[in-house]
Amino acid sequence: MLKKNYLNHVKMKQKDVFNFIKEKNPMYKEKEIYEIEHVLACVNFNMLEKLVVELTNVLGADVVIEPAEEIKEDNGTIVFSTVVLTNHSLDVDELMVEISQIVTLCNKFDVVYDGWGTYPDGSDEE
Repeated sequence: MLKKNYLNHVKMKQKDVFNFIKEKNPMYKEKEIYEIEHVLACVNFNMLEKLVVELTNVLGADVVIEPAEEIKEDNGTIVFSTVVLTNHSLDVDELMVEISQIVTLCNKFDVVYDGWGTYPDGSDEE
């Protein structure tokens, strides 16, 4: 079952992620621009599509949204997942503004914000 998005919980987790990136990655550069991947999921494709349209208006023309993938969970539920790509430095406050915008829209359209990621070492491994 998909979960509700709680922004305060997301904020706490993001600070831990930033600390890990800064402490453990020798390639991290504070002012460098990174591609940020935000992962979204929903059992209703139409709601995900509506969110994507509104998200493009909120985040601007530079946002890239990958085509949704259909994923079948172990219990047989079909979930649609997409990745929203943005670019900026790994600044906690800057990223939290973006996450807040995304989570607000996710809650409006009953879409799960499944987190974000980046490749601070420049790799693009899956």
